[in-house]
Amino acid sequence: MASLGDDWRGAIREAPDIEAAGYVLGERLGEGFFAYVVAATHVESGIEYAAKVFTAAALADESAIDAVHMELATLQAARHASVVWVHELVRTPEATYLLMERLRGGELFDRMQRGPFHEDQVRAFVRGALGREIAEMHRPAAVIRSNPALGWSSSYFR
Repeated sequence: MASLGDDWRGAIREAPDIEAAGYVLGERLGEGFFAYVVAATHVESGIEYAAKVFTAAALADESAIDAVHMELATLQAARHASVVWVHELVRTPEATYLLMERLRGGELFDRMQRGPFHEDQVRAFVRGALGREIAEMHRPAAVIRSNPALGWSSSYFR
């Protein structure tokens, strides 16, 4: 299956439920303010994804819809190996599912709980992979920030 293209707004697939869209949901992986994340397996291919689930109730608020649009626009604009890859967007009557690359290996927070980092470890990490990722995300780009009071919407352009 192809990944979600630049014009994700036209790529929302409607389905009566997530199973009809070809996915089986698994364990809960995490949760946030507007959504929770579960494991999802595409039945036909066997590929595992992370499905960010926005319930219809959570998307009843216009600010929640704006937040989802902002997240999608940012993920699509970044297009970098260290930014999660968006596969598909499926809307059912009960929820909207953002199917993304499933990342494995834990969270930085989990690593931090095992004990303090030594200064040399932090320096190597910041100068290495993290530094390259931050530099990539800050290369020349224009960011328009939200200001609901002025009616501005958030967008990210490169």
